[in-house]
Amino acid sequence: MSLSDFVDKSQDWYARAGLRAVPQIGLDLAHSAISRVTSPFISGESVYQREWDILVVLDACRVDMYEDVVGECDSVWSVGGASPEWLTNTFESRDNSDTAYITGNPFSREYHASQFGMLDEVWQYGWDDQLGTVPPEPITDRGISVAREQAYERVILHYMQPHYPFIAEEDTIGYIDRSAFGGVGEDTNEDIWTSIKLGETTDIEKIRSAYWDNLRYVFDYVELLMENVDGTVVVTADHGNALGEFGIWGHPVGTPVPEVRRVPWDVYYCNDSREYSPKEWDTRQSTTDVKQRLADLGYVNER
Repeated sequence: MSLSDFVDKSQDWYARAGLRAVPQIGLDLAHSAISRVTSPFISGESVYQREWDILVVLDACRVDMYEDVVGECDSVWSVGGASPEWLTNTFESRDNSDTAYITGNPFSREYHASQFGMLDEVWQYGWDDQLGTVPPEPITDRGISVAREQAYERVILHYMQPHYPFIAEEDTIGYIDRSAFGGVGEDTNEDIWTSIKLGETTDIEKIRSAYWDNLRYVFDYVELLMENVDGTVVVTADHGNALGEFGIWGHPVGTPVPEVRRVPWDVYYCNDSREYSPKEWDTRQSTTDVKQRLADLGYVNER
């Protein structure tokens, strides 16, 4: 984040919360300074340093939540504390022609299709305006279809969950209405972590439960994927997410906090049952409003 972005954000926070925002502005400045000093010494491990055929990337998935929901797993130190950092450190300076990248993350806008064997930006056509994100279904369907074509050595599926917003179904696993935190239909799209920082949201256990439920929700689709592909499938994350550790909420770029940088690494050996027929999606681009997509996900300071 640039100095001007930091100033703009601090002014927004002060206008919104008054003196209550001052400690958080100070913490934010301290965390930013620490990250700039420590980031050159935190390289992480590229996913390409390990063996896999299909990589499932769960956005903002903590190791502890994965083990609570799915089960015990190995872990690795991520190459980034936020999606743009992970993308840059994973794909830059590498020939990615062997890789099909299927993603719900709008930060892929920084990359050209020619850098990959295939770049399938599902957020361009699979976005759900009511949910304010890309649900798991189109990414799963596209992943199964591409994997069955066997045209690429590696396939990466980048799901947006368990990242905010929390979209688990209301009648099953604790859906939290996004509008309560500045979501659909609101002029501002502040993410839940900022609301916690500024003292506007205090029911932390409710948030934690909804966050965990978002992982349960997406993992049903991950299991469907694994039942319908062949090869070594690894489930990991681009980064984790702090829940108050060292005063941090969310996942700031460059942060050295383990809850942000340590991610799952769970290996499965899969055989395609051919029992599922993926839906055909109209993959034509339906939006050019990248800024609004990022705002829906809580990236209000992306300019």
